Amino acid sequence: MRVFVKATLLPLCLVPSFELLAVNAQPAQVRAPLLYHMVEFTQYPSDRLQNNSINMCFLESPKFEHANKLMQSNKKRVKELSLAIIKLQNIEELQQTDCHLLFVSKQHESKELTQILDELNQDTLTAGETAEFVEDGGLLSIVPGKSNMDILVNMQQLKKSPLKISSAVLKLAKLY
Repeated sequence: MRVFVKATLLPLCLVPSFELLAVNAQPAQVRAPLLYHMVEFTQYPSDRLQNNSINMCFLESPKFEHANKLMQSNKKRVKELSLAIIKLQNIEELQQTDCHLLFVSKQHESKELTQILDELNQDTLTAGETAEFVEDGGLLSIVPGKSNMDILVNMQQLKKSPLKISSAVLKLAKLY
């Protein structure tokens, strides 16, 4: 029942907020909460949720705009697990970090990252901020649209991954 309610209410709650926030907000102010909701509406293999926390990792500029926005929010739990925000300085730190979500800003998109996306997508929801990130193998991107934020989903990568994104989210997304 709880899943049904979430799946039913998601489009009603998120679409208006995308449009209202996107008009007067910076992209990080809108994208950060959407990243949180993407984790909330992604089904992970059961062995990925055996730890006591969900780790949202951010590979972005030294300002860490998205990570800081989430740290300022009152979001402390997701999927009934504690939420950890992890700031990564470089791609090498991924090997020592157990990320449930990896957000990659445009300046950190690289050939080196593209080469490991297939592997990362097996247990990590990879998210970017450009259409190129999805085209290069990332699972999703949240990009500014005309009057709102658009969610782009790489369906080919999603089908190869054991991760499952809610059908309600997929109905709102632009599928590649």
